Amino acid sequence: ALKNLENSGAISREQGRGTFFIGGDTKKSVLYVGSTSEHIFGEMLLKLQSHLQRTDCRLSTLTATVKEDLPSLDVQQLKYYMQDTDILIVNDQLFPEIAKELNNFKIPIIVVGDFGVKTDLPCVQILFDRSRAVEVAVNYLFHLGYKKISLAVDHGKEHFYQDGKLIRKPKDGFRLYYPPYISSLHNCGIADWDSVIGYQSFDKSAASAIDYYKKYFSERDIPEAIITDADYRAKMIYASAGELGLTIPEDLNLIGIGNTPWATALHPTLTSVNLGIEEMVDLIGKYCAGERTVPQITVRIQPKIIPRESTIRISSGKNV
Repeated sequence: ALKNLENSGAISREQGRGTFFIGGDTKKSVLYVGSTSEHIFGEMLLKLQSHLQRTDCRLSTLTATVKEDLPSLDVQQLKYYMQDTDILIVNDQLFPEIAKELNNFKIPIIVVGDFGVKTDLPCVQILFDRSRAVEVAVNYLFHLGYKKISLAVDHGKEHFYQDGKLIRKPKDGFRLYYPPYISSLHNCGIADWDSVIGYQSFDKSAASAIDYYKKYFSERDIPEAIITDADYRAKMIYASAGELGLTIPEDLNLIGIGNTPWATALHPTLTSVNLGIEEMVDLIGKYCAGERTVPQITVRIQPKIIPRESTIRISSGKNV
């Protein structure tokens, strides 16, 4: 029955894997290697899947595992997947681990991420700029008149520093957000307010996160505004603020990073910094649909603030 469907063009067999795809033959096989759990890359992958479905490309994924806060990959599994890959999309954090292996495969490479890579291999690098996104958020809140601006991330700085000394290597998330947050406060002349709301949930539940934020707000001066490293984190902050009788944005302004669907699903809608996920997907789609070569260039997408209901100018009561 499968053979008859294959002969009719209704399905196609993926070479070497025994997997069938609806819709007949595709012209190109695209493989994404990297994180799918991190919200930004998860959103990018969903949009890329939808985008490539409208072309003659087929997208497969090889997900990295995380060991000691760092992504890791089974290289033997990569070799297996690469046998039937026309274009490779790889996360910049994984690139050094597999760069040597990539020399054995003469295919176009697209690198995505925040930091980029140094390589002689022909590749196009399409990069977010989450560090710049934090600067954009701080400057926007300062423009609205706020000075007590906190940063909510998945770890507090005490997780990495003790008595001013580095006790463990900061995760990429912390490295992306904390330095630009501090430098932006300095540039705005409000460096005396340094408040990082760092929360690491061991059970990964929303309830434990809400309890943490409630405890945090109850024991400290409540900030005027918070920047979250991810739009979804705002949901827990909304809930904890509501249980304490705080109203957003009248009592607490909030800005997310990513401009993901969370931003419009929340009530009030969330002001967020657009990292350019759609722009990244459009560029990837362009190179996937083009010739089987890519230019040796780096494109860094600039973040933009998208104002919504969670921010107002101080004491004005008007959204801006």
